[in-house]
Amino acid sequence: MPEHLDTIVVGAGLAGLHAARTLRRAGQRVRVLEARDRTGGRTWTAPFPGTRVGVDWGAEWIIPELHPKLCTLADEFGADTEAEGDAVEWRVPGQTFDVDYAALRRESPGFAAGLDALQAWYDAGDDGNERTLAELLREHVPDATDRALIDAAFFPLTGADPSHISTAAEREEIRFHGGDIAMTLAPVTHRFRDGTGAIVAGLADALGDAIRLSCPVDSITESGAGVRVRGPEREFMAQRVLIAVPVAVLSRIAVDPPIPVLADGLAGRVNCGRVTKLWARVRGGVVPSLLQTDHPLRLVYARRVGDTTLVSAQALHDDLADSSPAALAKLLATACPGMEVIDAHAHDWTADPLAGASWMTGRVGVYPAFRAALAGASGRVRLIGGDVADDWSGWMEGAVLSAEDGADWALRHA
Repeated sequence: MPEHLDTIVVGAGLAGLHAARTLRRAGQRVRVLEARDRTGGRTWTAPFPGTRVGVDWGAEWIIPELHPKLCTLADEFGADTEAEGDAVEWRVPGQTFDVDYAALRRESPGFAAGLDALQAWYDAGDDGNERTLAELLREHVPDATDRALIDAAFFPLTGADPSHISTAAEREEIRFHGGDIAMTLAPVTHRFRDGTGAIVAGLADALGDAIRLSCPVDSITESGAGVRVRGPEREFMAQRVLIAVPVAVLSRIAVDPPIPVLADGLAGRVNCGRVTKLWARVRGGVVPSLLQTDHPLRLVYARRVGDTTLVSAQALHDDLADSSPAALAKLLATACPGMEVIDAHAHDWTADPLAGASWMTGRVGVYPAFRAALAGASGRVRLIGGDVADDWSGWMEGAVLSAEDGADWALRHA
């Protein structure tokens, strides 16, 4: 016989765990169903192989000034943060600049003028002309070097090819940052000193046996009696269901009646975030923080814990033909000459069958329709998570905000 519950949460990432704990605290009978053998989803801290140092293979950054919800969770579970350094080496075709963002803006008139043009574009309001980020930069930044510098500055936000990114999505990103292009491209970011895992573990511990790992969901069917949730081995009934899985893999679940973003395949096409994240243990040499467009490793930065020096780098999925440890070590050595790579590993979020993409970045031609379809959702089933958040979409703060909205919806309709 199926187990009967008030709310079922599909997915034990940050959003799913936070929503479930909120509902359980309110007295609901809740079950969290997770296809993986771990919690956290794309918020995933695990030791670097051969060490006891935890590294974030997925989401990592927080902006304390703008992310109050995530800060509250971090304080609750003792997840301390540390500020990122602002020294950056910019490498674009034919040019290298060893200055931080503010100094580059002062010293490079073309770069500053390009940023001012983008600010004016944003301030003028939506012109209704959705195009790619690459097309927007060509419109407003005439010099190729200046465009490349701005492209490099956008990469940590997007993790996507600029020729795929919707300007509608980037307009929202600037809005999240208070409408300020400088805050958007160079906020004061922090990382969690011991990874995001403390938050995930704290939420999971609070839920205890309400979580079912290695429990994939095949179908979700609404009826007069409630919502039936089926997996290969188990069946559940609930009054409400919150689906907290990446939008790129929503099509793995048969939902009846179909929710709008599934009906015409929007969810599978919207996210153009395509990051493979690399961590390596190194010694020797100097590891600069890099933003570059003429190397597969678009973003590089170092972290030192005791006697261990770790380097993280991010590349687009299509730029890494070989992600074996040997190939990664060779590639990282070309980005940071003089550094010895002891060991290197990567996680390709695009190839991950339970992710299908990295963080949320809206694709041109799909993103506005996707947002409109989300607004038209109804019934007993609702999507939550960072991918579908109204604010801070693609960030951990968005996952938390969306989880709270979803939990409130489930409680109001109990």
